Amino acid sequence: MPAPSITRVGIVAKQGLVAAAEQLEQLGVWLARRKIEAVYERDTAGLTTTDVETDDTLLSGKVGALYKLTDQGNVYLAWGNTKTPPGTANFTLSAQPNNQNNPNVDPQISTNVEVGSKWAFYGSRLSLTGAAFRTKNENVIFTVDATAVPPIYNQDDAQRVTGASLGVAGRITRQFDVTANLAYLDSENLSQNPVNAGKRLTLTPAFSGSVWATYTTPIRLAIGGGLRFTDAVYVNASNTIKTPGYQIVDAMATYALTNQVSLRLNVYNVTNETYIRNINNNAGRYNPGHPRTATLTASFGF
Repeated sequence: MPAPSITRVGIVAKQGLVAAAEQLEQLGVWLARRKIEAVYERDTAGLTTTDVETDDTLLSGKVGALYKLTDQGNVYLAWGNTKTPPGTANFTLSAQPNNQNNPNVDPQISTNVEVGSKWAFYGSRLSLTGAAFRTKNENVIFTVDATAVPPIYNQDDAQRVTGASLGVAGRITRQFDVTANLAYLDSENLSQNPVNAGKRLTLTPAFSGSVWATYTTPIRLAIGGGLRFTDAVYVNASNTIKTPGYQIVDAMATYALTNQVSLRLNVYNVTNETYIRNINNNAGRYNPGHPRTATLTASFGF
């Protein structure tokens, strides 16, 4: 007695595998094996010094896949991790037992998982992108008792960031182009210190983004303008000190003198906003934002 159902199942399964293979556009795997060797010698004008050194082999990697849903859109999934061994963050080793740069501590491990999608409409005149991700940094040192000799510590602290980003780029008309991006970061300090536990990570804004528009006139002149913005950020782990957010307006104009020669004028921070660009040295030093600045450049083609 014939069994057509079995044959059909085989054909359908085979066709499904072929279709899936055709739609799986990219599949990538990356592995890195790093040999770390470092020697740090301190010379303090003939005083007693402590020389520290380390060597290690680290394995990290990434894997990702991009799947074509339709001719207009795709979706991707990616996972990866990186390791930061002692001394590589600032190229300095430390003899202090509870210091992240001590060669005897474990490397910090950052793991990231991300899913995203990209879509194009109206003959690629409109492009939409979106992504969501989660990053966790582990093996962060927590000092239990700094007065003990040697200090008592563990590496059970961690840091986490969950975020999302959206982007849109469109050609409204042949002359008018617009791009916009928005990012959101939900960060958390997973610390054993009750003062810092659950607080936002330093220098990590909740919202940031930009928008830019360009219009090309019929007389070889193009003008553009946009806005860059970022939320306020905390500069200390206990979230008691923060720098304010800011919004910066930029503008530009280009003019083609000939097919080979063009001029471009860029004006940054049009409103001459006073803002703090970044903070370092444990919030002891800040870099002010750039004041209103204009540059004029000429381009030549041959």
